[in-house]
Amino acid sequence: MDLEALKSKTIQSLDRLGHQVFFPDQGYGLQDWLRSLNVLLDDFETKAAPLVTIPQGYISKRQEVVDRLSRPPEFPELDSAIAQAKSEEERLSAALERHGAAHVSTKLISLNRQRDQLAAELDRVRARLSEKEAEPRHIGFFGRILGKKEPPSSRHEIDVSRAEEQLIYLESQLKALEEEEMSHQENKEKLVLARERLADLEAKKVERMQFVEERQEAAKLLAKEISSIEPS
Repeated sequence: MDLEALKSKTIQSLDRLGHQVFFPDQGYGLQDWLRSLNVLLDDFETKAAPLVTIPQGYISKRQEVVDRLSRPPEFPELDSAIAQAKSEEERLSAALERHGAAHVSTKLISLNRQRDQLAAELDRVRARLSEKEAEPRHIGFFGRILGKKEPPSSRHEIDVSRAEEQLIYLESQLKALEEEEMSHQENKEKLVLARERLADLEAKKVERMQFVEERQEAAKLLAKEISSIEPS
């Protein structure tokens, strides 16, 4: 093979390497790519040695490119966003596990039933109190002289007051459970969004770790150096 054919073949191989896709799940990443690059360049230099003196400019550029890609850039902002997304996903997942949806649903049904029963009972004791208040009063002689009125039955008033207090307490329990259930539904929606965000960030990192721009630039620089090599 003459020098021009060797250069042309090597430059074509460099172009293919520059556009090669990584498959991390299949065990092919940047370090494997660098090994392929070094094998290609070693082969070029071995075959070119009888035809030309390899210039120092090419040797320096090769070393510069390999050193640069051997220390690939990190992605602190992307890594930080991924860590935050994972933390949020774990927090929401734990909150949903603690919620006990079946228990809350059963308790809501029970409290609603108790509230309905207590509301009906309150209506009954109020009706009894109204009936008692409507009954004729028996006021003694001195009471009539002083213009006093007989008070309604205290027992019915106590029953009404007790039922009202119990109903208020039940309403507060129901409100707390309903708020908890609403928070549970919100957390479920947030968890879906958190997982979508995490998947999107991880996909971006996988794409970024292809180092497409860096590898294409490296291939172009080396191709330029090789194309400029001329016979001694």
